[in-house]
Amino acid sequence: MKLNQTMCRLIKGALVVCLLVFWAPSFFNQKISSTTTFSKVEEKVIGAIDDTNYPRQSTQKIRRLLNIDTNDVINIGLYRSNDALSPNEIVLIEFDPANGQKIEEILNARQQSQFDIYSGYAPEAAAAVEKGWIDVEENYAIFYVGQETEQVKNAFISALKGA
Repeated sequence: MKLNQTMCRLIKGALVVCLLVFWAPSFFNQKISSTTTFSKVEEKVIGAIDDTNYPRQSTQKIRRLLNIDTNDVINIGLYRSNDALSPNEIVLIEFDPANGQKIEEILNARQQSQFDIYSGYAPEAAAAVEKGWIDVEENYAIFYVGQETEQVKNAFISALKGA
């Protein structure tokens, strides 16, 4: 009788542990759904770096470089050095959550495209692009290549949380 009770407790304990292992991460890895305006997010992110290295690009250039239909986004900004040898850039996008997967694919394609271009003649730039950071949240996304990754990450997340 005692053996059965002990066995039941062990099984219950194991089930609880399994539940925590598989269920708890969903609470910690939830994407941020932000009500912060694009201009505030943009201000925080660009303010975290030396913005002289990242001039804002035109809508036409955004369409051309990102191969994106601007109807798929609410707001978008591309901030890129005018120096063709510099891989530094920021792509900041506000989008409808229904387009999240599409936006992630666009940013991954941009990173791969830039890597392919630079790997042919500028290995340092290719390495920087490869280390680039992409974060796709519930309704905002960012792609960043540059030296201030931690500052940009902190600014982006802070802005989305309304801080």
